[in-house]
Amino acid sequence: MKKLNLIIILLIGVQVLFAQQKTSKALNFLVDHYMSGSFSNDEQSKSDTNFFHISLRMKPIWKEKTDARYIYVEQAIYDNQQKPYRQRIYMVTQLTDTSFLSEIYSLKNPLQYAGEWKKKDAFTSFNTDSMYTRVGCGVTILKRANVYVGSTEGSKCTSDLRGASYATTEVTLMPNMLISWDRGYDNNGKQVWGSEHGGYRFEKKGKLK
Repeated sequence: MKKLNLIIILLIGVQVLFAQQKTSKALNFLVDHYMSGSFSNDEQSKSDTNFFHISLRMKPIWKEKTDARYIYVEQAIYDNQQKPYRQRIYMVTQLTDTSFLSEIYSLKNPLQYAGEWKKKDAFTSFNTDSMYTRVGCGVTILKRANVYVGSTEGSKCTSDLRGASYATTEVTLMPNMLISWDRGYDNNGKQVWGSEHGGYRFEKKGKLK
Protein backbone atom coordinates (compact mmCIF):
# COMPACT_ATOMS: atom_id res chain seq x y z
CA MET A 1 0.00 0.00 0.00
CA LYS A 2 2.83 2.42 0.85
CA LYS A 3 4.47 1.62 -2.46
CA LEU A 4 1.22 2.28 -4.32
CA ASN A 5 0.75 5.61 -2.52
CA LEU A 6 4.29 6.63 -3.39
CA ILE A 7 3.70 5.83 -7.07
CA ILE A 8 0.48 7.89 -7.05
CA ILE A 9 2.26 10.84 -5.45
CA LEU A 10 5.05 10.66 -8.01
CA LEU A 11 2.57 10.51 -10.88
CA ILE A 12 0.69 13.53 -9.55
CA GLY A 13 3.96 15.41 -9.19
CA VAL A 14 4.94 14.64 -12.77
CA GLN A 15 1.51 15.79 -14.02
CA VAL A 16 1.74 19.06 -12.08
CA LEU A 17 5.26 19.69 -13.34
CA PHE A 18 4.21 18.97 -16.92
CA ALA A 19 1.23 21.31 -16.60
CA GLN A 20 3.47 24.08 -15.27
CA GLN A 21 5.92 23.62 -18.13
CA LYS A 22 3.10 23.55 -20.67
CA THR A 23 1.59 26.72 -19.23
CA SER A 24 4.97 28.47 -19.22
CA LYS A 25 5.68 27.52 -22.82
CA ALA A 26 2.25 28.66 -24.00
CA LEU A 27 2.57 32.02 -22.24
CA ASN A 28 6.11 32.59 -23.47
CA PHE A 29 5.09 31.69 -27.01
CA LEU A 30 2.27 34.25 -26.99
CA VAL A 31 4.47 37.01 -25.59
CA ASP A 32 7.66 36.32 -27.54
CA HIS A 33 6.16 35.51 -30.94
CA TYR A 34 2.96 37.57 -31.06
CA MET A 35 3.04 40.43 -28.55
CA SER A 36 6.67 41.54 -28.82
CA GLY A 37 8.27 43.62 -31.52
CA SER A 38 8.44 46.88 -33.40
CA PHE A 39 5.25 47.57 -35.38
CA SER A 40 3.98 50.18 -37.84
CA ASN A 41 0.78 50.77 -39.79
CA ASP A 42 2.58 52.65 -42.55
CA GLU A 43 0.92 50.68 -45.37
CA GLN A 44 -2.54 51.23 -43.90
CA SER A 45 -1.98 54.97 -43.42
CA LYS A 46 -0.81 55.33 -47.04
CA SER A 47 -3.88 53.61 -48.46
CA ASP A 48 -6.50 55.02 -46.06
CA THR A 49 -6.34 58.63 -44.85
CA ASN A 50 -8.70 57.78 -41.98
CA PHE A 51 -5.68 56.33 -40.16
CA PHE A 52 -2.69 58.19 -38.77
CA HIS A 53 0.79 56.75 -39.26
CA ILE A 54 1.56 55.20 -35.86
CA SER A 55 4.61 53.41 -34.47
CA LEU A 56 4.09 50.74 -31.82
CA ARG A 57 6.84 49.17 -29.71
CA MET A 58 6.24 46.23 -27.39
CA LYS A 59 9.30 45.36 -25.34
CA PRO A 60 9.45 42.38 -22.91
CA ILE A 61 10.77 43.46 -19.50
CA TRP A 62 11.47 41.85 -16.10
CA LYS A 63 12.14 38.43 -17.62
CA GLU A 64 13.36 37.17 -14.25
CA LYS A 65 9.85 37.39 -12.80
CA THR A 66 7.94 34.09 -12.68
CA ASP A 67 4.45 35.28 -11.72
CA ALA A 68 3.69 36.63 -15.22
CA ARG A 69 5.23 38.08 -18.38
CA TYR A 70 5.59 41.86 -18.54
CA ILE A 71 5.72 44.10 -21.62
CA TYR A 72 6.45 47.81 -21.95
CA VAL A 73 4.21 49.30 -24.64
CA GLU A 74 4.82 52.63 -26.36
CA GLN A 75 2.72 54.21 -29.14
CA ALA A 76 3.52 57.45 -30.95
CA ILE A 77 2.66 59.40 -34.05
CA TYR A 78 5.44 58.41 -36.45
CA ASP A 79 6.68 61.99 -36.90
CA ASN A 80 6.60 62.76 -33.16
CA GLN A 81 8.13 59.68 -31.54
CA GLN A 82 9.91 61.63 -28.83
CA LYS A 83 6.49 62.34 -27.28
CA PRO A 84 4.50 59.08 -27.32
CA TYR A 85 0.78 59.48 -26.65
CA ARG A 86 0.38 56.09 -24.94
CA GLN A 87 2.74 54.29 -22.58
CA ARG A 88 1.66 51.20 -20.68
CA ILE A 89 2.97 48.10 -18.96
CA TYR A 90 1.11 44.88 -19.70
CA MET A 91 1.09 42.04 -17.19
CA VAL A 92 0.22 38.85 -19.09
CA THR A 93 -0.87 35.66 -17.30
CA GLN A 94 -2.34 32.36 -18.43
CA LEU A 95 -5.89 31.45 -17.40
CA THR A 96 -6.42 28.11 -19.15
CA ASP A 97 -4.74 26.11 -21.91
CA THR A 98 -6.12 28.51 -24.52
CA SER A 99 -6.91 31.75 -22.66
CA PHE A 100 -4.78 34.54 -21.24
CA LEU A 101 -5.25 37.87 -19.45
CA SER A 102 -3.35 41.05 -20.24
CA GLU A 103 -3.76 43.47 -17.34
CA ILE A 104 -3.01 47.11 -18.11
CA TYR A 105 -0.90 49.47 -16.00
CA SER A 106 -0.39 53.20 -16.55
CA LEU A 107 2.78 55.06 -15.61
CA LYS A 108 3.20 58.13 -13.44
CA ASN A 109 5.17 60.79 -15.34
CA PRO A 110 5.29 58.54 -18.42
CA LEU A 111 7.32 60.80 -20.72
CA GLN A 112 10.43 60.27 -18.62
CA TYR A 113 10.36 56.67 -19.91
CA ALA A 114 9.89 57.58 -23.58
CA GLY A 115 12.26 55.51 -25.71
CA GLU A 116 12.93 53.03 -22.89
CA TRP A 117 12.28 50.22 -25.38
CA LYS A 118 15.65 51.00 -27.00
CA LYS A 119 17.56 49.81 -23.92
CA LYS A 120 18.77 46.24 -23.63
CA ASP A 121 17.78 46.06 -19.94
CA ALA A 122 14.77 48.36 -19.89
CA PHE A 123 13.16 49.33 -16.56
CA THR A 124 15.80 47.56 -14.45
CA SER A 125 15.82 50.43 -11.91
CA PHE A 126 12.10 51.13 -12.19
CA ASN A 127 10.11 51.57 -8.98
CA THR A 128 6.81 49.69 -9.37
CA ASP A 129 5.17 52.36 -7.18
CA SER A 130 5.36 54.51 -10.31
CA MET A 131 2.71 52.44 -12.09
CA TYR A 132 -0.93 51.87 -11.30
CA THR A 133 -3.50 49.41 -12.59
CA ARG A 134 -6.32 50.42 -14.93
CA VAL A 135 -9.17 48.58 -13.23
CA GLY A 136 -11.53 46.87 -15.65
CA CYS A 137 -9.27 47.48 -18.64
CA GLY A 138 -7.70 44.03 -18.77
CA VAL A 139 -7.91 42.24 -22.13
CA THR A 140 -8.88 38.56 -22.18
CA ILE A 141 -7.07 36.82 -25.04
CA LEU A 142 -8.27 33.54 -26.60
CA LYS A 143 -6.19 31.25 -28.81
CA ARG A 144 -7.88 30.20 -32.06
CA ALA A 145 -5.61 28.01 -34.18
CA ASN A 146 -2.62 30.25 -35.02
CA VAL A 147 -4.47 33.50 -34.20
CA TYR A 148 -5.22 35.12 -30.83
CA VAL A 149 -8.22 37.40 -30.33
CA GLY A 150 -8.98 39.54 -27.28
CA SER A 151 -11.16 42.27 -25.86
CA THR A 152 -12.10 44.17 -22.74
CA GLU A 153 -15.36 43.27 -21.00
CA GLY A 154 -18.40 45.47 -21.60
CA SER A 155 -18.13 48.97 -20.11
CA LYS A 156 -15.85 48.09 -17.19
CA CYS A 157 -12.87 50.09 -18.44
CA THR A 158 -13.63 53.63 -17.26
CA SER A 159 -12.32 56.60 -19.23
CA ASP A 160 -12.80 60.37 -19.09
CA LEU A 161 -10.88 61.10 -22.28
CA ARG A 162 -12.72 63.57 -24.56
CA GLY A 163 -16.01 63.21 -22.72
CA ALA A 164 -15.97 59.42 -22.58
CA SER A 165 -17.43 57.36 -19.78
CA TYR A 166 -15.77 54.08 -20.71
CA ALA A 167 -13.41 52.61 -23.30
CA THR A 168 -13.22 49.32 -25.17
CA THR A 169 -10.35 47.48 -26.78
CA GLU A 170 -10.39 44.72 -29.38
CA VAL A 171 -7.20 43.02 -30.56
CA THR A 172 -6.24 40.36 -33.09
CA LEU A 173 -2.74 38.93 -32.89
CA MET A 174 -1.14 37.18 -35.85
CA PRO A 175 2.49 36.11 -36.38
CA ASN A 176 3.34 39.21 -38.42
CA MET A 177 0.49 41.62 -37.64
CA LEU A 178 -1.35 43.11 -34.69
CA ILE A 179 -4.77 44.71 -35.18
CA SER A 180 -5.90 47.03 -32.39
CA TRP A 181 -9.18 48.91 -32.14
CA ASP A 182 -9.63 51.28 -29.19
CA ARG A 183 -12.83 53.30 -28.77
CA GLY A 184 -14.35 55.60 -26.15
CA TYR A 185 -18.07 55.95 -25.40
CA ASP A 186 -20.14 58.40 -23.38
CA ASN A 187 -22.86 57.51 -20.85
CA ASN A 188 -25.37 57.06 -23.68
CA GLY A 189 -23.19 54.58 -25.53
CA LYS A 190 -22.24 57.09 -28.24
CA GLN A 191 -18.70 56.77 -29.57
CA VAL A 192 -16.71 59.94 -28.80
CA TRP A 193 -13.19 58.93 -29.76
CA GLY A 194 -11.30 56.25 -31.62
CA SER A 195 -11.45 54.98 -35.16
CA GLU A 196 -14.84 54.63 -36.82
CA HIS A 197 -13.35 52.64 -39.69
CA GLY A 198 -12.00 49.52 -38.00
CA GLY A 199 -8.81 48.76 -36.16
CA TYR A 200 -5.26 49.92 -36.74
CA ARG A 201 -3.32 47.26 -38.66
CA PHE A 202 0.23 47.16 -37.31
CA GLU A 203 2.70 45.13 -39.34
CA LYS A 204 5.67 43.69 -37.47
CA LYS A 205 8.87 45.36 -38.64
CA GLY A 206 11.36 43.79 -36.27
CA LYS A 207 11.96 42.02 -32.97
CA LEU A 208 12.45 43.56 -29.55
CA LYS A 209 14.00 41.20 -27.01
